[in-house]
Amino acid sequence: MKFNVEVEIDWIHSEDSLDEGIQKKLKREVVKKIWDKIEDKVDEQVMKVAEERVNQHMDEKIQKEASVLAKSGKFSPSSRYYKGPEDPTIEEYMRYQFSGKSKLNIEEVLKDRAEKIAEKLKDKYDIHFAQQVILKMRDQNLLKDDVEGALFESKMKDEGTDAN
Repeated sequence: MKFNVEVEIDWIHSEDSLDEGIQKKLKREVVKKIWDKIEDKVDEQVMKVAEERVNQHMDEKIQKEASVLAKSGKFSPSSRYYKGPEDPTIEEYMRYQFSGKSKLNIEEVLKDRAEKIAEKLKDKYDIHFAQQVILKMRDQNLLKDDVEGALFESKMKDEGTDAN
């Protein structure tokens, strides 16, 4: 590891002319800069090693769970939402999750996500339809240029989004 430290002080001609307070402050600043560079490198290396170890641990755990599941057809769910029978089969686990007994109601989650996706698709369709209507009106010279922008701005304000 190599460090380059540059100190540019044009008004100092010799070290003897430096006040002791300035010397201490200068030393502190140089040491701080060097320490910051070292700290960044150390943090980077620590994160790299920690990430590798976590990934390795997770891979081992996944392999272990997958082999147990493949051999027995049962697994041990660690979810805090699961309070069903111990070591269920995948079928029992899914049946429990969809039964409504779980704190995590999968049906509600799926329904909520489906509604959000449907709403986004509807909005996209509405905007596309409006654009097509405006294009046809412009092609037939039924629409002035400044009216087109006003239509889109009012549509965006109604939806609570930014027109840009």
